[in-house]
Amino acid sequence: MKKVKPPKPRKPTPQENLTNWLNQGRIQGEALGLRLAQEAENMGLTASKHIQNDIRFRTLIGLQIPMSRTEIEGAAKTIDRYSQEMEIGITLYTLWQDFDFGRIRLERFMKKRSINADALNEGSIDWEDVLEVLTKRGAEFDFDKALIEESKERKRKWENATRK
Repeated sequence: MKKVKPPKPRKPTPQENLTNWLNQGRIQGEALGLRLAQEAENMGLTASKHIQNDIRFRTLIGLQIPMSRTEIEGAAKTIDRYSQEMEIGITLYTLWQDFDFGRIRLERFMKKRSINADALNEGSIDWEDVLEVLTKRGAEFDFDKALIEESKERKRKWENATRK
């Protein structure tokens, strides 16, 4: 008996591609709506208000993916943590490899870095303070202006909180 090859699957037409794409978007939108409604219920909010807030958030940051805000914030925290760990790791490695820092100096550096990072995060210092000190010592850096403004706002809040 002669073997018969199965027919090659035909390529979808552009109209079928568009229809499939739209259906996929509809399904993802419905799934996201359901997740948002469940989140709202868990937080004691009305679903419509929670969905409006989510739409505003996605529009503001230009987000086009089917993830809930909670999932996005969780992913952002993970990315932030990994970025910080990599930055710390490469800094320690460079200090050890290229500047002959030993264990004691690396530990001192990490302790001081942690104190300064906490001060920056709580707002008792801001990026402008950091840049001012570095500039006085002859270093020039080009930091993102939004980062500087965000840091100033955190410092204003810290100053207001400590005055009370």
